Amino acid sequence: LWYKDGVRVTSGITAAKLQVIRVADDTDLIAETAMTGGAAGRMRYGAVGGERITPGVAYTAIATATIDGATRTDERIIGQRSV
Repeated sequence: LWYKDGVRVTSGITAAKLQVIRVADDTDLIAETAMTGGAAGRMRYGAVGGERITPGVAYTAIATATIDGATRTDERIIGQRSV
């Protein structure tokens, strides 16, 4: 989901990209790649095979998109707990 000035944006989102980096060694799990649009401004990328995260490993997900001519970036630490 995308927000502009704290308000959810549901249209006019272009050039959406995703990159996922392993925190431990700063290497790409997913090199910067385009996301596709979904309903109500939801953007997505379907990871396949070796692009899937490993439980217990930390990653940084970086999402960028253009909204109203300005580039927006969101960066978050993500992971899946080991079981």
